[in-house]
Amino acid sequence: MSAPVITTASLPDGSEAASYYLAMEATGSEPLTWALASGAFPAGVEMFTSGIISGEPTERGSFTVTLSVTNGEGSDSQEYTFDILATVPVITSGTLTAGVVGEAYTTTLAASGSTPITWEYEDGTTYPPGLSLSTAGVLSGTPTDDATFSFNVVATNEAGDHTKQLTVVITRAPLVNPNPSKTILATEGQTLFTISPLTYSAGTNTLFVWRNGKLLYVTLEYLESSTSTVTLLHPCIAGEELRFLVLSVALAIDIPPIAEFAEAASLPRAPAPTLTLP
Repeated sequence: MSAPVITTASLPDGSEAASYYLAMEATGSEPLTWALASGAFPAGVEMFTSGIISGEPTERGSFTVTLSVTNGEGSDSQEYTFDILATVPVITSGTLTAGVVGEAYTTTLAASGSTPITWEYEDGTTYPPGLSLSTAGVLSGTPTDDATFSFNVVATNEAGDHTKQLTVVITRAPLVNPNPSKTILATEGQTLFTISPLTYSAGTNTLFVWRNGKLLYVTLEYLESSTSTVTLLHPCIAGEELRFLVLSVALAIDIPPIAEFAEAASLPRAPAPTLTLP
């Protein structure tokens, strides 16, 4: 029979929210009973009489404890100091909530790891137009373009950082006929209508055309413009009722939702765009 002698030289450092495990060792006759003689383990970690120290620490810092071991012949104790360190963030957000052009959007990104965590777009990444990312991880704003956007974000804390590519799908809301104010009964060869005054930048405006109550979609490749007018060249079929409406989808451009139309002189028929009737 012999009294116990602790042989564990030190306690390892750990990480916040990560598994911590150590089996204390000592010589001496069995059975050995272990105890925390003084000090305190970090929250989430405890010591068992078997000498096992385990758990998931939920706080960071430096901790000093005195551990003891006892058997029928005597006891031994030893003081230890160890650190619980911050955990590097890992971005856990996956596919983001879809958004709609012109409608307010907000979602909060998520990451594991020690707080506080700060967020930012990665330098050089192309992020969705109209959406900004706050340091708290809130992606918000009003989307201005429809597409599937993939972009990189960075989450950072005192232990390090993590970069991940995220994807958000921005679509357009279903179109609703707002009863345009101008209806023209077209004649054969009548091809030119001028909307004035109106200015636009490439990609910022969309022209919607209704034919006999059905919606056609015409993009800017079928438009000619100057700084004050936009001219539509579109071949008509005799007897068709055409309704033209220009809507702005650029928040920085102030354009009335329904423009007034002025019929201009007939010009030679323009090449017909390829359109599909609903």
